[in-house]
Amino acid sequence: AERLRAAPAADRRKLLERLWPRAAADPSLSRQLETAPSAGRAWQADHIVPVHKGGGQCGLENLQTLCTVCHADKSRQEAGDRALARENP
Repeated sequence: AERLRAAPAADRRKLLERLWPRAAADPSLSRQLETAPSAGRAWQADHIVPVHKGGGQCGLENLQTLCTVCHADKSRQEAGDRALARENP
């Protein structure tokens, strides 16, 4: 995010495509990073043990930092796992 913020606005798209192609491919995220780059848009806190499996009551040892794209992928996978568990108790 710091490199994007330091770059002129006109150059941010190309820089994002070069440094983080998966984020550049996400229209919403890329627009946010191009217009107002910040670490909060680039990184997310993630529960290693998912909240639905009891990870919400853990301390810092259960947290990790993931890029926004990876966090979305992990969350999508966990949502699918939860749906399967509900269908097949």
